[in-house]
Amino acid sequence: MEMHSEKEHKMGEPSELASPAPSIAFGEMSEAVAADDERLAQMGYNQEFKREFTRLSTLSYAISIMGVLGSVPASYAPPLLSGGPATAIWTWFIGSFLSMTIALSGEC
Repeated sequence: MEMHSEKEHKMGEPSELASPAPSIAFGEMSEAVAADDERLAQMGYNQEFKREFTRLSTLSYAISIMGVLGSVPASYAPPLLSGGPATAIWTWFIGSFLSMTIALSGEC
C-alpha cells in the first residue's frame, strides 16, 4: 500500500474547471459544415464561400510570401543612408505598428 500526499493526488486529477481542447475528426467536419449551412439557411443566407483552396491559389500565396524575402533587405538601404541604424529600427517599428492597425481594422 503506497502512501501519497494530498498534493500529489490532486496533481494527477484533471481539473473540473479546465475544459479540454476541442478536437474535430474528419467525419465530424462535414457535420459541422452541414450545421453551418443549416444555420445560414435559418437566417436567410446561402453558403457562398467555398471552403477549399485550389492548387493555383496555394501556389500564388506561396509566391507572394516569397516576395517578402526580397523586400526585407531592399528596405534597409534608404533608412540607413538617411539617418543611420536608429532610423532603420524606428522605421520597422512604425511600419509594423501601422500594418497591424490595418490588419486589425478588418476584424470588426
